[in-house]
Amino acid sequence: MIAMKTSLSPTLRHAFFFLLLVLFSAACRREAVPTDRLTNRRPPIFPDYTDVTIPPNIAPLRFLLADTCEAEDAEATFECGAVRVTIRATEGSAFAIAPREWKRLTKDAVGKVISVKVTARFGGEWVGYAPFNLYVAPDSIDPYIVYGRRDPDCRVVGRMGLYERCLEDFHERPLLTNDMTRGDRIGRATFCRNDAQRMLLPLTEVYRCTLLADSGDIEKLSTHAIPDLPAPTHAAWHPSGRYIAFAVDRRAQQDERETASNIVIYDVVKHELFTSPSLFSDSASTTHPAFSPDGETLYFCATAHLATTHSNIAKYHLCAVAFNIHGGRRFGRKVDTLYRSRPAPPPAPRKKSDKTPPKRPEVRPDGSAAYPCPSPDGRYLLLTVADVGCTPADRPAADPALYDLKRKTFLPIDTLCTDGASEVACSWSSNGRWIVYTARSVDGLYEYPFIAYLSSDGRPAKPFLMPLKAADGYRRTLQSFTSPTFLTSPVPYRAYTLSRKARARDGVEIHPLKAAGK
Repeated sequence: MIAMKTSLSPTLRHAFFFLLLVLFSAACRREAVPTDRLTNRRPPIFPDYTDVTIPPNIAPLRFLLADTCEAEDAEATFECGAVRVTIRATEGSAFAIAPREWKRLTKDAVGKVISVKVTARFGGEWVGYAPFNLYVAPDSIDPYIVYGRRDPDCRVVGRMGLYERCLEDFHERPLLTNDMTRGDRIGRATFCRNDAQRMLLPLTEVYRCTLLADSGDIEKLSTHAIPDLPAPTHAAWHPSGRYIAFAVDRRAQQDERETASNIVIYDVVKHELFTSPSLFSDSASTTHPAFSPDGETLYFCATAHLATTHSNIAKYHLCAVAFNIHGGRRFGRKVDTLYRSRPAPPPAPRKKSDKTPPKRPEVRPDGSAAYPCPSPDGRYLLLTVADVGCTPADRPAADPALYDLKRKTFLPIDTLCTDGASEVACSWSSNGRWIVYTARSVDGLYEYPFIAYLSSDGRPAKPFLMPLKAADGYRRTLQSFTSPTFLTSPVPYRAYTLSRKARARDGVEIHPLKAAGK
């Protein structure tokens, strides 16, 4: 068979194929329906993604029209520059843009704006809502996040687990669930500087141990074998990976509520515990440790020692103490108080004619501090301030707060706060531009993860709900998302390996507690 030779030059052949590609793309592109009537109202969508700032590598934002919007049909048009994508709503008024189309939108939208226009049909008439924007930040987000999923009532164990999710797509996998651990309560996973290789995971009821994973090796710490030292409730890695700070409940441990907790430091190499009188005392309760990025400061929350019911009335202050690992693991003698709970001053008098809402303070003066989390550059300290206690997720009034360590003052972050909802600060991204926190602001029952962009001067943009594969995913999950943490890579440990290590009879022998510097 003799092959036929074309008379077209290479330049003409390329032009011909390019023309075919353009025609094919035009044939596949959905054109927007004509609009019969315009309205100046924004579309009632859930989740609320209107005018949010997103990272360029986030998974597609999928949403649906509110239940009160009884539309017969609907469509949404995403546009940025020359790229335009129009999608039709599925049953249930859900908009699910395809990952390929979403990546085509966000590829060249870094530092730009994606305009979204929603059109819905009511009684045969197409109504065009006012468009909203998606602001694409110049900074990416860590591609992975780890969180717990459990029943919203922390007093009920129920089905719970630790999960890993890729933020660049919708892939989720279980790291460990309590059906793999005889129904054990799985605590909060702690990682060292967004490093998936170094993980700490407490199991607090059945096995009463802590799994320590470090660069591929997994150890079982049997802390319950030490008198007056049960499994830890809160933990923090030293940036070197050499030390881990534990908050331990010396009286009782129920539902992650401390009654008289103290802080101890675990030496990963020597397998021994040490502490300081400022952290371990019968006259005070200390919890929520966190090391500074340079490892020379330990932040924690402290309150005066009270009765076993003090979690309902105690006010925790935010404190800091120097930590010198080069001088024989010594702590500083002076404890600095960065935030001290004081009675709130009476509200300023207002004129009856003044209809503007009163200005929200940067931080409530009479609150209780919890979960301090320093930024990767050491400039800011993210924390949660509730009305009382050290478990803000259980409180009806808890807000994130941002403390400027350089200027020694709190910054206004009204964008992250919702009246009557419980918001708990959780984690920074490795570049210090993104934070994640949980909030019950959606339905008042479940904790959901919100992500917010922070500018270099500490100003947060409007947060957005972590996108799920299904637009109505949060309404079908029926579980709280707890303690989300950003990671730069996937966790290398399998669920079977972790559960087998937890079931092992033998654990690492930990030397008795001793004072710092010894």
